[in-house]
Formats: sequence, structure tokens, C-alpha cells
Amino acid sequence: MRDIGIVILNEWMKMRHRLKIWLVFGMTILLAIGFSYLSFSGDQNKATDIASVQKNDLAYNTKALEKIKKNGNPEEIKELEKAIKGTKQGINTTENILKGNWKPAIQKQLEYDKAELENAKQDKKTLHSASTSNLEKQIAFNEHYLKQDEHPLLTHNAGSFSITESTAYSATKDVLGLGLSLLLPLMVILIIADIVSDEATRGTLKLLLIRPISRTKILFGKWIVSILVTALLAVIFFTTVLLTNFALYGTFGAHAPQFMDVSYIMQMVEQSPFVEPQYSQATLVPISEALFYGFLHMLIASIAITSLSFLFSTIFASAMISTAIPMVIVVAGSVLLSMSLKFPFLRYFICTNLSFSSTWLESTYASMSDFYLLTRTNITMTGSIMILLGWIVVPTVIAFIHFRKKDILNA
Repeated sequence: MRDIGIVILNEWMKMRHRLKIWLVFGMTILLAIGFSYLSFSGDQNKATDIASVQKNDLAYNTKALEKIKKNGNPEEIKELEKAIKGTKQGINTTENILKGNWKPAIQKQLEYDKAELENAKQDKKTLHSASTSNLEKQIAFNEHYLKQDEHPLLTHNAGSFSITESTAYSATKDVLGLGLSLLLPLMVILIIADIVSDEATRGTLKLLLIRPISRTKILFGKWIVSILVTALLAVIFFTTVLLTNFALYGTFGAHAPQFMDVSYIMQMVEQSPFVEPQYSQATLVPISEALFYGFLHMLIASIAITSLSFLFSTIFASAMISTAIPMVIVVAGSVLLSMSLKFPFLRYFICTNLSFSSTWLESTYASMSDFYLLTRTNITMTGSIMILLGWIVVPTVIAFIHFRKKDILNA
């Protein structure tokens, strides 16, 4: 144990004195702040904005109804009248929430949505549709608010899509969705991918091996330090994104409902394919709790990237090659992510499981958007973590086996 402790301390001191480490940490902080601000500038949904959208929708649908009433299709007229009724109900709910009289408003909205859902179930045309799915989602959300006795966030449900008032928590989730699939993995690779190969290139690895310490202990020390540095980087990235969004949005909204482990099935609606979310089988938790689980998932995903980078660092003597290969894998993985529904086996690929917002955590964005549907993998949080653990164990074992057998002294 004393030998391992000495190796770990020695490797940690090496890490601390590498300029690249501090540059990567600094870049990570700046990029986390930058992405958070860009998200705030382009995607924030304020309460006043949602109220304005509702009123605009009402005005638009009212004018459209007046135009088609003379010669319009009765079905189209019925649908518009239904949309107008729903929008008026939404406006009434919004106004009461803004006045602070939210409980009676949510209760009334809940009764209205349940009646609409029951009517939809009687209509075979709308039984499987985006509007029905959004009704189920909104009912679950409002029941959550009443149960938790917490002030609700404003939401506008427009049938095929919905928008919800933005918070620091929802913004953090969305920013991490991009950062975890590309940014953080690349930062991890920059730090870890040359931890062994760089010493092989400079010849210092031979000096380590002539010391009376086994190869296994030397590599174990490097691996432990790699995990510690990766964990620190992940904590810094997550904390920076969250604190930046707290500064931009405030700290309200921790109680807002968030679906986890939403699965999707393919349905045919009027001869058109439709991917239907199964909310009844999903788990509903406060978004702050979901982000906690997301952080744990992010930590495990980062360590998986570390293990993969560590493997290539032990295989190749060139730091450039050992860094380039995992980078190519991560970049290529962002392309494979969009194909994970078409080829189910890709759900077991490491890059498909890096971002919790594209695996087991439902996106804030409209759930029926093409991009969103293509990135769904129908993997639960537990399933994704198990896959990532496999990507930690297997490359690490291979790295240790290869390093013990590798002829380094005569290279």
C-alpha cells in the first residue's frame, strides 16, 4: 500500500505541474459560462412571453376560424373551435398563476385536461397523437404541483408542442446535453490520453520501470490520478454551468416536474408514423433531483471516457496518436447518436450514453421534434449506467494486461 501511495502522490504532483491541465480547466470554465449565456440569450421562456404567446395563438386561431366558417370543412372548424377553447382555458390559468391564485387555477386546468383526454380516447383519430401525449404530460405535471404544494411554472400547451417557463435547472439540463456529448469528453481526452504515452515518448517511463515497484502498481497509480482529475473536471464543469444559470435565471424552479426513463413506441396515425412517449411507465421527480442523478451519470460517463483514453495511452507510444483516436471516436459518436433508433445495437456504444439528456432524461424541447426523436435510445438510467460501467471495466482491464506484457525497456 505504501508503494501505491507513493506512486499516486508522485503522479498527482506531475499532474499539478502540467500547464496543459490548467489550460484545459480554464477552457472548460470559460466554455461552460459561454454556452450557458448563449442558451440564456436564445432559449429563455419568461412568464410574460408565454402569456403573450397564448394571446397571439388565440388571436390567430380566431381569425382563422372566421375565414373558414363560410366555406370551411366542418372537421377543421371543430378542431379550431377546440383549439380556441383550450387556449382560452390556458390564458385563464396563466392569469391566475401570475396573480398568485394558482391552486384553484391548476385544479380547474387539471379537470379540463382530464376531460379533454377522455374525449380524445373516444376518438380513434386522436388516440395516438402529439396532443394526447402532451395532455397526459400536463396532467402529470399539474398533479405533481398540487401534491408538492409548490408554485407551478407557466406552461403553454399548443397541441403538438409545449413551452414551459425557463429556470436555471432546465437551462442547466439543456446546456449539459450538448456539453456532455462533445465538450467535456474532449477536455477529458486532452488531459488523460497522453498520461502514459507522453512519458514513453520522452523516455521517462523507462526510468519509472527500473524502480523497485511493479508495473501494476505504477499503472494503478496513474489510473487513480486520472480518475481523480476527471472527477474534478466534471465537478467544475457541472458547477460552473449551474452557478452561471443561477446568476442568469435565479434559483426558483427546483421543484418543477421532470420525467425520467421515458420510453417511446412507434404508432401509425392517419398512415403517418408517430413516436409516442409512454408517460404512464416513466418516473416523475423534481428537476433538482433529476439533475443530481444526471450529475452522477455524468461522472460515470466521464470516467468511461477516461478509461478508454487510458487504454490508448498504454497501447501507443505516440501522444499524438493516443489523443487523436479517442477524439475521433467521440466526434464520430455524435453522428452515431442520431442513428441509435435505426440500429438498436448502437445503444451500447459509449458515445450514445454520454449525455443523460439524450438517453433517460426527457428534453425540455418539444418532444415531437425530428432531432429529438432521432436521439432517443429508450435506455433507462440504470441501463445506461450499467453500459458505462462496462466501458470503464473492459478498457481498464485490457490496459493493465497490455502494459504488463509490453516490452518498454527495449523499445
